[in-house]
Amino acid sequence: MFSFLRKRKIKTKITDRVFISSKAKQHAIQEQLCNYPDTVIITWFEESYDQIESLLQFNNFKAGIYLSREIAAHNILNKKVLFLEHHPLVEKEKEMLEKLQLKEAIFYSALDEPLFKHFGTDRIISIVERLGLSENEGIEHTMITNAIKNAQEKISKQVVIDHTAQSQADWFSKNIVS
Repeated sequence: MFSFLRKRKIKTKITDRVFISSKAKQHAIQEQLCNYPDTVIITWFEESYDQIESLLQFNNFKAGIYLSREIAAHNILNKKVLFLEHHPLVEKEKEMLEKLQLKEAIFYSALDEPLFKHFGTDRIISIVERLGLSENEGIEHTMITNAIKNAQEKISKQVVIDHTAQSQADWFSKNIVS
C-alpha cells in the first residue's frame, strides 16, 4: 500500500580500480582530479583521510574529501564519487551507497592494503608484475569487483561486533581474531 512513500533502492554500478601499490593509487587519484576536478573523495578511516588530505594539499589540489560518517547526499550532487578504499564489511558499503543514492561509485584500492594482505596478495603482485603491468596501471574488471565482495562477505562472517578504528590495519587488529 503506500509504496510511493518508500525510498526506491538504486542499483549502484561499482567500478574497482586496483593498483599494485599505495603510491600508484595516489598517483591515479591525482590524475583523476586533474581530469575531473569536481570529484568527491570518501574515506572510511581517519588515517586514510589524513593521508589523502596531506597529499592533495602538498600538490595544491582542491577536492572535497569526506569521512564516510560525515558525507551527505547534497555533498555529491553532480560530482563523481571516488571511494579511497573498501571497508572490510560489505554491509557498511551497501548502507553508504543506499544512503547516498549513488548510481555509480568508483573504488580505488592497492594490493598492499590490509584488506588485500588479509587474503595473501604477495602471489598476485608477482603475477601482475610478470604480466608486464606497469606500477601506475590499474586493474579493472567485474571479476575483481566480485572477488572483493566475496572477500568482504568472508570477513563479515568472522566479525561479531564492528569496533571502530583509525585505519584499515587497526580495524583488522580490533575485529579479526587470528
